[in-house]
Amino acid sequence: PEKSVSDSGLVPMAERLQATGRLTDAMMLVRSFSQSVRYEVELLAANIPFFVYGRVPLVALDEIAAQVAALSLAAGHWAIEEPEARAATMMALLRIPSLYLNAEEQVALAEVIETVVDDPRLLPDVIRRFALTLPNERVRVVPELIERARVIETLSSGRLQKSTPDVVLGTYDALTQLTAWLDRQTALGNAGAEMGANVKAFRQVAAKESDLITLIDRLGPMAGKKAASPPESPHFRITSIHRSKGAEYPIVFVAGWAEGAFPLPSSPMEEERRLAYVAVTRAMEHLVLMTPACPALAAVAKDPNAESPDGFQSIASRFLFEAELALSNRVGAMIADNAEGTFSAR
Repeated sequence: PEKSVSDSGLVPMAERLQATGRLTDAMMLVRSFSQSVRYEVELLAANIPFFVYGRVPLVALDEIAAQVAALSLAAGHWAIEEPEARAATMMALLRIPSLYLNAEEQVALAEVIETVVDDPRLLPDVIRRFALTLPNERVRVVPELIERARVIETLSSGRLQKSTPDVVLGTYDALTQLTAWLDRQTALGNAGAEMGANVKAFRQVAAKESDLITLIDRLGPMAGKKAASPPESPHFRITSIHRSKGAEYPIVFVAGWAEGAFPLPSSPMEEERRLAYVAVTRAMEHLVLMTPACPALAAVAKDPNAESPDGFQSIASRFLFEAELALSNRVGAMIADNAEGTFSAR
């Protein structure tokens, strides 16, 4: 069971692996990459090196970068020092929600933004001036650009400087209608759903932090992680269950065992069950199943005869009840002791 909403308990385990030189023996698997966001922030805060295989760095995602930019503008504080990375983060504010600029317009606007990276307060003015240079056939995007400039002006006005990260992101959401836009993207397919899940996961991380500057300083180094290839030094690996097929690691963490998240209700149950089987069979020595604290599961994990909740109305994933954890542990212990016995499984 994870320790709390704000502290999963992963960091102490990762620190022990690091101290014993076994960080490279470990791999974390997630049902979807949005589930990894909270763990990435925890590992970053603890200075534990990690790499997410199969996804660009967290702050390189437009939907995350836009929120980091909103927080930084509100605080008047940027932890992203590299000018190119800061400009890219600021540009994300003009892509999420999308203003439907064409590729040529985005390139031109990015070049304009690079001129004000040292003083982001000038950003609204350069956006307005850029909007007025667009040709007549693109006149429909001009009001949208000017409105986004107004949003950025509100964020950077200083009025939100003492607010919590959650309040700042809520304000950004309200001013841009971000949630409604994400709902429309979700309806269009998996990419939109993943984007919405990433935003939700990031908001949950931000809600746990009361100080704006602290959160920004924690996220800043992530913006510098632009490398598409993993570091050569020992690091903690994170990837999706889908990408892990065929791979095995001595120590495997499988996160996200919560009902409603795994199995995913929108996916066929047998397909989800096979995916769960793939996840748990990647482990060669140790398997760590990470789940929200669930009293019903705690009882079943200790006693093979304990009753599972009717219809799996629980906090933990139904797959953990199907796994017969107490029985599995007992059988495992008997095999280790070369003992014999007979047990009944439900």
